[in-house]
Amino acid sequence: MPDVHGALKLIDLTGVVPLAMVVDTAGGVRPHDVTRLLEAKLRTALVLVVSRWQDQARDAISDRCAAYLVRPVRIGGIADAVGRVLEEGNDWVAAVGSSPYR
Repeated sequence: MPDVHGALKLIDLTGVVPLAMVVDTAGGVRPHDVTRLLEAKLRTALVLVVSRWQDQARDAISDRCAAYLVRPVRIGGIADAVGRVLEEGNDWVAAVGSSPYR
């Protein structure tokens, strides 16, 4: 989805909640957009990809994400993080704030 509003609307319309969602801030996603996703209580594992200069601004959000990756990161690294999060199932929810995928 091109933006958070569109993603939330699609989830609402279809009733299908994804197991994991990758949010790359390169598309203009702001910290408050990520917070909206986290506060939607979707029980969706959020894998956040940020650039180095955005890293400090996202510190408050990073602890609530299932995985937090700082660019440069290869697509394979993103896929690996998503795979590990999905393998954990919903266990990541209990471990928010202590994700090893940073």
